[in-house]
This record gives sequence, C-alpha cells and structure tokens, in this order.
Amino acid sequence: MKNLHSWMCFAFVMICSSVCSQTIFNENRDLIVCNDTLICEGESVNLWASGASFYEWYPSTGLNGTTISSPTAAPINTITYYITGYYSGTESVTNGNFEQGNTGFTTQYSYNNSSLWNEGTFCIGTDAHQYHSNFVGNDHTTGHGNFMIINGYPGTNVTVWSQVIDVLPNTEYSFSTWVSTLAGTANEVAQLQFSINGEQIGPIFSAPAAFNSWLQFYQIWNSGDNTQATITILNQNTLASGNDFGLDDISFVPIIGETDSVTVTVSPTTGSYLFDTACLGIPYIENGFYISNPQLGTYSHYLTFDNSVGCDSLVVLSLVTLNTATSSQIDTICGYEPYSFYGFDFIATQDTIITVSLPPTDSCRIVTLDLKVRPAYPVDTSVTICAGETFSGLGFDNLTESDIYTHSYQTVDGCDSSIVLRLTVADPTVFNVSGGGSDCADETTFGVYLDDSEQWVSYHVYCNDNFVETVIGTGEAMSFGPYVQRGAYTIQSVINNQCSAWMNGTAIIKTTPEPPERMIQHD
Repeated sequence: MKNLHSWMCFAFVMICSSVCSQTIFNENRDLIVCNDTLICEGESVNLWASGASFYEWYPSTGLNGTTISSPTAAPINTITYYITGYYSGTESVTNGNFEQGNTGFTTQYSYNNSSLWNEGTFCIGTDAHQYHSNFVGNDHTTGHGNFMIINGYPGTNVTVWSQVIDVLPNTEYSFSTWVSTLAGTANEVAQLQFSINGEQIGPIFSAPAAFNSWLQFYQIWNSGDNTQATITILNQNTLASGNDFGLDDISFVPIIGETDSVTVTVSPTTGSYLFDTACLGIPYIENGFYISNPQLGTYSHYLTFDNSVGCDSLVVLSLVTLNTATSSQIDTICGYEPYSFYGFDFIATQDTIITVSLPPTDSCRIVTLDLKVRPAYPVDTSVTICAGETFSGLGFDNLTESDIYTHSYQTVDGCDSSIVLRLTVADPTVFNVSGGGSDCADETTFGVYLDDSEQWVSYHVYCNDNFVETVIGTGEAMSFGPYVQRGAYTIQSVINNQCSAWMNGTAIIKTTPEPPERMIQHD
C-alpha cells in the first residue's frame, strides 16, 4: 500500500469505549465513526474503524499500528488522530462472474462447449466434470453458477483472458480474481501471470493444490496517467499433464478514500494522604490497604484508587505501629453448644484454641482462648418401613406413622444429647389393571395398562406368575407390552425394593379356537 501515501489526507475512527454516531460518505456507502473519548494518564484505548477495506492513521504518536482497522492508542498528552478509510467503488469488469456466458472478454484459447480434452480449450459452464471426465470443480460464487473452465495450453505467453477497461488517471484500483484447480497433482497446477498494460502485477500465482477449492489473487494498481487498462491473464505452466484450472469473479474496482478524526483526551491523576495506627504482628486491613505484617514505628504505604472521572488517584498512608500485649483464658462447654468470644460466634464440637487480635482502640492485645468441650452425641437418622409394620429402636417403641421423632438424654458428663428419627411409612397406591384380548389366529399382540402410576416406583409385570419385565412409574397412566404370550397378566408395585402391593385386576390374553367344520344336512 505504499502508493496510498500520495493521496492520503486525514482519517475516520471509532473508539470502542464511546457512543458511536454515523457519518455518511456517499449515497451508496455508510461509515460509522465515534465521538471523542477520555482516558487516564498512562492508560490506552482501542480505536477502531469500520466500513472500509483498509486504513491509514495519522499521526503515529502512541499508536501500535497505522494501517490496521483497530490500533491501540496510548498517548501521553491529549491528541487528535486522523484516519483515511479506503473502500471499493463501482465494478469495472464486464461479465467478471461469467453469468452472461462467453462474452465481454477476449482470449487466445479455443471455445468448445461440449468437450475439453484438447489443451488450449475452454468453455463457460457450471460443472467442470461435464466437459472432461477427469475434471472436478464448480463455480466460486454459489457452487451452481457459471465459471470459466480451462484445459491449460502447454506453452507460455498465451492469453487466457483479457479485457480493456476505461480508468480514471491517478486513481488506485484493486484487481482480484479467484482461481481453482480442476485436475493434476500439486506440481502440475496452473502458474498464472497477471498484467495491466503489458506490465506484470504481483508474482506468478500458483493455483491451489486441492480440487474444487478457490484461492484469490489480489493486487493494488495505480492508474498514473493512463485512461485505459488492458488486463491480461496468462498461464506460464508448460506442462500438458494437469495444468487445468478455473477462473471466476474477476474484479477491477477503483478505491475510494474518506476521512474523519477523533480526539483522545488524557486526564491526569490526583493524590491524597491518610494517617492511622496498627498493632505489631496483626495485619492491617483498612481504607483499601492490606499490610500483612506492619513494622514497629511509622512507615508510609501507597495505594491507587479511581478519582471522580475514573482515573487513578494516589493515596499515601502514614501508619504508626504499636507493640502488642498477649493474654489467655480457659473455658468449658458441652458439644454443639453456641459460644461467643470477642464477637466470634461459633458452635464447638471438640476442644478448640482460638486466638483473637484486638485493634489499637482496644490496647493492641492478642487474646487466646483454650476451650474444653465435653462430648454430646446428636444423632439424625432416616428409616423407612412398609405400611402395617412398626418401628422400635434408638429409644423409640412401636412407631407406625410417618413423622419426625425426637428423643433427648444426658451423657455421663451432664451434656444434653438427642436423637432425631425421620420415619417414612411406604404404602404403595393400588391402581387398576386393564388390557389384554382374544385372537382367533393366535398372531395378534396385546397391551396391558395401568390407569395411573407413582413416579419412580418400580412396576413388575408377571404372566401366569412368571416375571416378564420391570417398568419405572411416570406419575401418569402407563402401558406395558405389547405382549404375544397368552395368559393372565398381573402387576406388582415395589417402593425402594422394600414395600410392595399388587395392582387391582388382571389382564387376560387368550386365543379363541376356530369352530370345527361340519357337514350341512338337509331334511
């Protein structure tokens, strides 16, 4: 893009942290730009622009790039950045996508719309395989449109495609085309040379190695004093084997530049001072500071906050650290009994040593508690029995209903203990069984049904007292089967593999015999 500097003026930009407003360059193109923004001293901000193909930023001060759409700006002082955004104008190539067929261009290759077995021939079509059994490929744009299908000529400087286009003097143009390989190995692909007005642009371009894939050739060209551009594509591969390729979406468009600017305001930092007292050996956690081990005497500490405009504000803390005294005490409680020690509330289950550091307002003391805990034995257990059964144990007798039962007692040390029993009485609900049927031919299958079910309960199906299968309840009506085995089907529900009940009713599957043939007698 070295030629762009000769016609770059200023720039447009978008700041990621600001609210965007829209600027219209012309009736066919919208470009979004952003308002000015503010950053703090020493910070950076991401500038970005959209709507163009490539960009030029000016000045470069504080930018990490001048030709990218989203550079990072880290200016020391307030600055205005300018950017020029370049994008494509109106397409100049006629029939560049070949949808109009074999028209709009010249070539030294021979047109053959039925077969491409000879080198130096081409056609315009949608599927390369239709014209050569070894060719593979479809068009670049949609996969089912037209493209130029080419059997490469094994010689140099033979024009594959050419077109004469009127151009504006002293204007940048972007030329591009898409190339595919139709047949051949990676060493046999087409070697394309592109030129404008007899001068080569860009290096020799190799078609892609893979079949039915497209690779783009792209170059910028400045028209200078020219008013016409003769674009020529040559294939410089001299191999007869392979060297078969496709062309599609040939494009030649002027590059238009538009400009805008944004100002980045840099806000300075501020500062303040604090004075406070700490205890030796006790971490200081105040005013946003964390000092793990304050040193005896007076020392300064530093911290950065955000000021009113969101920028760093330096805070200086002058901290005086005092000597710390120590003391201890002993106490005894029962286990699981609430306890409070200098605002520290807890429930102890075993002997515990607690150390509390008291602040300078309480004379800088470290107090240690040696807490002796006498044992207590709280028990919380859950038990399930079946309907009609009773539970006895853990201090309870003959319980028959679902409930939470509590039993309290004292240990030999005089501490209260308790047992909490959560008793569940499982009683499966009985639902109605239906279904089954009779069949003369002994071939039809039948279903068995429950008119309702309990969720997650297991339902065992039996036929003539023989187990058939288990189905888990859904909480709704259920169907089982279909079954072909003849007999009486019954269903048993089981909760937690423990409590069970037989469902109400039986479904019969049977075969009705055909009546015997009888002679018809006449009186």
